Amino acid sequence: MGMSFERFDYASSQNSKMIKRISKSAAAKHIAPTGVLRAGINLSNFLLVNGCEEDGTPIGLSPDIAFEVARRLSIPLKFYTFKGPGELTDTIKDLDIANLANEKKRAKTIRFAPAYCGIEASFLIRGKKSVRSRPLERIVSKNRSAYTLALEEIISSGKDERYRDAKLVTAESVNEGFEIFMNGDADAFACLKPKLYELSQKHSSEDDPLYVQDGSFTEIRQCVGFNPDLDPSAAAYLDEICVDMLRDGFIENSMRKHNVHQFLCLPSTSSA
Repeated sequence: MGMSFERFDYASSQNSKMIKRISKSAAAKHIAPTGVLRAGINLSNFLLVNGCEEDGTPIGLSPDIAFEVARRLSIPLKFYTFKGPGELTDTIKDLDIANLANEKKRAKTIRFAPAYCGIEASFLIRGKKSVRSRPLERIVSKNRSAYTLALEEIISSGKDERYRDAKLVTAESVNEGFEIFMNGDADAFACLKPKLYELSQKHSSEDDPLYVQDGSFTEIRQCVGFNPDLDPSAAAYLDEICVDMLRDGFIENSMRKHNVHQFLCLPSTSSA
């Protein structure tokens, strides 16, 4: 499974003439002015965070990336963990970096580095009819998740007739959303596809078959986010770190270490 993403290219950037190259130490001072990289981690994405150590240190691809950014800047790291992406988004000004999905609403207040992986989102439905062959009336999805924000935009635009009359119901957690769906209070459950496959295999039966819709309604781009007012040269330095982690195999190796490589898409780093 592959996905094509725009990549950051320092040399060919439209703003390259205005961006001054700076040293690692200078970049570190701008990115982490306290001398310690304050990294926000969203604990709710099970593909990116597998759990926590006894001392609370998060484990997974997302924490690995924060560790590596700090290492490449030669500064210490401190984690700040959050139950969901909404809380993390609200706290971005008090952090140096935050590993989040790049979404249009968030991008208004957060600057995102190039994506380090992608995850498809789709629907869990009942019966054998495809979502593509019938309009949806009621969809349940996790509140303030990137795929829910994308779905809100799709519905409000009215451009896709499948969702034109749909009502979006939000739940505080994936489990709560799935429960609403299973209770018959929604005809589709939106989530990341790996989770949908897990739920369909566990809960589908001959009397009540559950199916994961083919394709996706959006592709979630996971990124390192930071304050939009960060010095442009330091922002470019951080962009380069993220692209280099893809080029040198760090991201893929971390995916394999945590056994999530089969569920995540690696962005292309080839020149446009």
